[in-house]
Amino acid sequence: IFFNSRLSLGVVNLKPLFPGHVLILSRRKVPRFCDLTPEEAQDLWLSAHTVSKVIEREYKGESLTLVIQDGPAAGQTVPHVHIHILPRKKVCSPSLCGAFTPLSSC
Repeated sequence: IFFNSRLSLGVVNLKPLFPGHVLILSRRKVPRFCDLTPEEAQDLWLSAHTVSKVIEREYKGESLTLVIQDGPAAGQTVPHVHIHILPRKKVCSPSLCGAFTPLSSC
């Protein structure tokens, strides 16, 4: 745990797609974004906002990708709502260098 707020935590992804790939998760374990209270949802996004500035600066990113996979059909493998934050550079394509299937091919 590298970040704490009242309702959210920041952790390093154990299987990062890129250096600097981190997760912001709710303290209360709920599977879906809609299961959060409005206060928890607000804190989750404010925490992502705070952490994203640091991640982009520290990893010298040019952009960021923020992702929530909300439910199994969306690719969620851990039943605990969380936001992925990935620092990005121009060397990768917008499709995350093959990390995700583009929607046009689904």
